[in-house]
Amino acid sequence: MSAHSWLCYGYDADAAVRLNWWGLLDSHARAAAVPVWILGLPPKEAPITAHWTVAAIAELPR
Repeated sequence: MSAHSWLCYGYDADAAVRLNWWGLLDSHARAAAVPVWILGLPPKEAPITAHWTVAAIAELPR
């Protein structure tokens, strides 16, 4: 198994999304646009077959 993210393949540039300071998507709307983009691609242009995982990171008040 290979541990890579979609950033390793440049999909962020292909999807025309802007990443925040930490290299993450900073809103649910932006994150929701990525699978819409991926699913709309022709099969020959689709991302490689891999086990992709979505993770949410939050900063909680102290």
